[in-house]
Order: sequence, then C-alpha cells, then structure tokens
Amino acid sequence: MLDFLDRLDAACWPGRRVLIDLASVATLSPCAALVVASRIIDPETSSFLRQAELYVRQPKDPTCNRLWQQLTGVKAVSDDVQPLYQDRVLSRRKTDNKVQVKLAELLIHEAMRYLTNGSTLDHHGSYRVLTESMANTFKHADPKNPSGENWCVASYAHPTAYPRRWCFAFVDNGVGIL
Repeated sequence: MLDFLDRLDAACWPGRRVLIDLASVATLSPCAALVVASRIIDPETSSFLRQAELYVRQPKDPTCNRLWQQLTGVKAVSDDVQPLYQDRVLSRRKTDNKVQVKLAELLIHEAMRYLTNGSTLDHHGSYRVLTESMANTFKHADPKNPSGENWCVASYAHPTAYPRRWCFAFVDNGVGIL
C-alpha cells in the first residue's frame, strides 16, 4: 500500500491526468481501500495530489468492485475509465475537534446487531477505542493545526462466515505514523 501511495504521489502534478487502474485487483481489504480513499478526499493532504485529475478503472472482481464503490460512491456504469471526484468519496469524517459520540454509538450498535443476531447491546471496549482514536486526532495533532486532523473510519463484517467477527478501520492522515 505504501509503495502504491508513493507511486501515486510521484505521478500527481498540476493539470496532469492520472489513471488509477484497479481492473486486475483480485483482493482489496477495506483497510487498504480506506487508506487510499482518505488520501484522495482529505483537503489537508491535497498537496499530495497537487491538483492532478484522477481517473479510475474499477476492479473487475465483483467483491473488490463492490468495496470500491461503497468507499467512493462511484457506481460502475461500464469498464471505461471514469473520473474520480474528491467530493464523491463516501466516508465518515471529522468536522470539528470533538469526539463524534453518536457516530461511535451507531458503529458499535451496527456491529453488535451483526454479532448477536439483532441486539444493540453496547460494547464498552470498542466504544472506548473508537472515541479515543477520534480524540487523538486533535489531542496529539500538529500544533500548527489547532482544529486537529481529518480522519475516516470504516466498520464492516469480517468476510469469514464463522466465527462471526466485526472489524473497524481508522485512518488519520496526521503527523504521526500512518
């Protein structure tokens, strides 16, 4: 993933059209897709893209294509190359320097409904991890940026049928470790 981001960074220059060709991608983890999506949509990392025009050829693999569409909001209309607009990428993002308590509750309840066949019980450990991740984006952010860093979170069922598991992925494009 880091190699891909480095190559994308090297290809992006003002006015340049850059093709992200995902057609031959056979496996795509939600975490990897979330990292790519977060770099594309984060206005604070827009220098990463340097005003390049991004185009994408979507994955032919149906599972990878569905995941890519969920994260980007771009529906596949054909195998043709399509423009990738930053404002069409779907993710839950920080809007201010507050912990999004309701979002954390929603994600935990979604997970618990899946894991317990319908119950929306609270899982305090997961809730604490999510809210702490959100809080760290402004508590430990770059001192030059008092509003904190933008972040994205994904919440999804693990693809294995048994045992049932739920996964969370949290991406912060801040000053620390990716």
